[in-house]
Amino acid sequence: MLAGASALGAGAIVTDGGSASARATARVAPFYGGHQAGIATPRPGNVVLAGCDLRTPNRGRVGALLRTWTSAIATLTAGRPTDPADSGETTGQPVAGLTVTIGFGPSLFDGRFGLAARRPAALTPLPTLSGDAIDERSSGGDLVIQACAEELVVATHAVRQLLRLAGTTAGLRWLITGFAPSTANGEPTRNPLGFIDGTANPAVGSNAFATTVWVPPVSDQRWLVNGTFLCFRRIRIDLAAWDALSVADQQVVIGREKRSGAPLSGGSLKSPVNLSAHTPTGALAIPPDSHVRLAAPQENRGATLFRRSFAYERGADPPHGKLDAGLLFLTWVANPAIQFVPILTALNSHDRLGQFTTHTASGIWAVPPAPSRYSWLGEELLSGR
Repeated sequence: MLAGASALGAGAIVTDGGSASARATARVAPFYGGHQAGIATPRPGNVVLAGCDLRTPNRGRVGALLRTWTSAIATLTAGRPTDPADSGETTGQPVAGLTVTIGFGPSLFDGRFGLAARRPAALTPLPTLSGDAIDERSSGGDLVIQACAEELVVATHAVRQLLRLAGTTAGLRWLITGFAPSTANGEPTRNPLGFIDGTANPAVGSNAFATTVWVPPVSDQRWLVNGTFLCFRRIRIDLAAWDALSVADQQVVIGREKRSGAPLSGGSLKSPVNLSAHTPTGALAIPPDSHVRLAAPQENRGATLFRRSFAYERGADPPHGKLDAGLLFLTWVANPAIQFVPILTALNSHDRLGQFTTHTASGIWAVPPAPSRYSWLGEELLSGR
């Protein structure tokens, strides 16, 4: 789970058009049509995740909120203020590759809005497993907002404006920020454990990516076709204990070489994992309880994930004298029931890495496709068509 995560809008500026970082900062991600941005889009340096709860029993007001958010997101991701009441702290800032992604949680379908029959079968709260310490106040939500950008102020500004525009219709349940080396070229980067993250991800744009991520036409809910599911776990890592291990011991826990990212079965970063390989002493090269083996498709009936995770750091934990830090694990899948949940369960039962990690927050949301220029996010769901 841990190893394997146009034109500029008005007001957007570029100071160095030649560098990769400047190009990423200037990038405007298309908002309308196809899939929502922030999924297949190259991962930028910052994320703001926010869970929201609806405070109205009126389905019409929910639709009005999503229409307002659709217009606001299109404006924000083009580098412009939402309206005259925009807080303005990003005035003069680059658009920073901002993407905003919206999803619907299981609780949206609990009967308040007459949507129970439209809940996808796979949209079920993730199980609480042994060793979990899930904080419900930091989990779930009727709606989720994911804002990603190269500049944190741009992502936080976007979430702030959506919350302002929600008025009394929806309120903030929880919010957390994360960071990662940006990946303008799509290459994997390192996670808080120091290992290369996302090595097992299918290549964006490939057939394997499409079948892993996008909900197919045979879905039980037409409104979600070409959308996806977001599964989230906030995973606290005991970094002090992890750092006390030798590199050799860390590699055995993960099942990969720390520096190169190659599997312990041999080869290079992109080499396939060979679960049958043995060491000269006859032991399995990738141990039975290693993270890589337990998360491998071969061990999970072919299940694959697309990881797009970020690190987080929430400061000191005074009672323990340690950092409250770790991973915001985000995976995008076409069917969490047959892709993510089996892997999560296998890792919970046997993963040697589990002695260093604690899952402290959880969530799952159905993420509809992007709207056209003549529709709005979730229109097909809320309109009843």
